[in-house]
Amino acid sequence: MNIFSVDSRFFKLMEVLTNFFLLNLLWIVMCIPIVTIFPATSAMFGVVRQWVLKKDSSVFRSFFQLFKENFKTSIIIGVLWFLISGLLILDIYFAFTLGSTTKFVLLPVLLVIGFLFLLTSTFLFPVIVHYQLKWNTIIKNSFLLGVSHFHVVLISFLITIAMLLTFVYLPILVLVIFSIGSYFTYKFCHRTFEKIENKQEEKASL
Repeated sequence: MNIFSVDSRFFKLMEVLTNFFLLNLLWIVMCIPIVTIFPATSAMFGVVRQWVLKKDSSVFRSFFQLFKENFKTSIIIGVLWFLISGLLILDIYFAFTLGSTTKFVLLPVLLVIGFLFLLTSTFLFPVIVHYQLKWNTIIKNSFLLGVSHFHVVLISFLITIAMLLTFVYLPILVLVIFSIGSYFTYKFCHRTFEKIENKQEEKASL
């Protein structure tokens, strides 16, 4: 048996790993300018969405096409996200410096807001690439999905923790962990989209 034959499992595994590596490399390179982090991440999620949907496509062509298509929306959301996260971090920091009474009133409020921000962030990129929506509608839908599907948020959080641990103990895997992490994150989000869409179709058919 020739392990290098086109139909061999070894060849298919190497092809999959190569695609994850190329996508991961593209994402890292396109994130270097900093301001392009959100468009690059949207493009990466768009490519893994095609893989989840079993669509054969070139990693490079698909990535740059999706990068261009989602650039404006991703930039707007990215600016908002950097501002909100920055304000939250500063507010929480200053809350710790306040008097005990004010701190224990303000801090829980800020932590709840931060928690809701994280819930929304989980679905943000999957919603960007799955639906063609305006930036404000993307944020609203991401928030509603995050609140109503906490189990997906928890799974995504565990995936992120696994990625961080992998990076700490096996730094060489930084070459593939971001694309693999985004793949599994989107895969679980996609299942949620399918369930919602199936329910909507059932209601429409009644």
